[in-house]
Amino acid sequence: MWLMMLTVVMSVSVAAAAIRTEVVPYQVGGVKFQGYLAFDDALPGKPPGVLVFPEWWGANDYAQGRARMLAQLGYAAFVVDMYGEGKTTADPKEAQSLAKSIYSDPSLMIKRADGALTALKDSAKADNNRLGAIGYCMGGTVALNLARSGADLKGVVGFHCGLSNLLKEPSLLKAKVLVCNGADDKSIKPEEQQAFAEEMRKDKADWQY
Repeated sequence: MWLMMLTVVMSVSVAAAAIRTEVVPYQVGGVKFQGYLAFDDALPGKPPGVLVFPEWWGANDYAQGRARMLAQLGYAAFVVDMYGEGKTTADPKEAQSLAKSIYSDPSLMIKRADGALTALKDSAKADNNRLGAIGYCMGGTVALNLARSGADLKGVVGFHCGLSNLLKEPSLLKAKVLVCNGADDKSIKPEEQQAFAEEMRKDKADWQY
C-alpha cells in the first residue's frame, strides 16, 4: 500500500495544503550540495519522508515539482542534488558526462545518496522511522542502489530506470521494491530484466516490476 501511494503522484489531484519549500545546504566529502525540501506545514506530527532522485539533468524544476506533489500527498519530499552546488543542465552531452561521473564510481554514488538521506533526517521535517526513495531514470538506479547498500528505507520506487548499473557486491536490501518501466522500452534489455528478477528472488525481496 505504501508503494502504491507513491505511484499516485503521477496523476493525483489534491486539495490545497500549506506547502512549504526550503533549500537545504549540506556537505558530503567536502563538496557542497543543495537539496530541495517540500512539506505540508499544516500536518500534525512528522510525515513520512521521501528522497527524490532526479534524472541526469540534475535537481531541476521537474524534480522539484514532483517533490511538491508528494508534499501535497502528505510526505516530506527531498530532491537530491547528485552533482553539487545544485547544478542542473539541459544539454544532453553535459548531462551524459555528469551522469558518467556518478555511474563510473559506485562508492561515490552511494556516498552522495546516503549524504542526502542524512540531510533529510537532520532536517527534522520527516519521521525518520518512515523513509523511502523514488527516482527517475538515472535517479531510479541511484535509489535502487541506495536500498541495496542497506539504507534504512521502507520502500523504493524506480521510474523508467536503468538496471545495468546496479551494485555488484552482495545486497543488504531492507526495502520493498517497485520498478515502473515501459514494456516497450528498448533501452532495458530482456537479460537485464531477467538478472534483476533473479537478484530480487535471491534477496527474498518484496518486489514488483
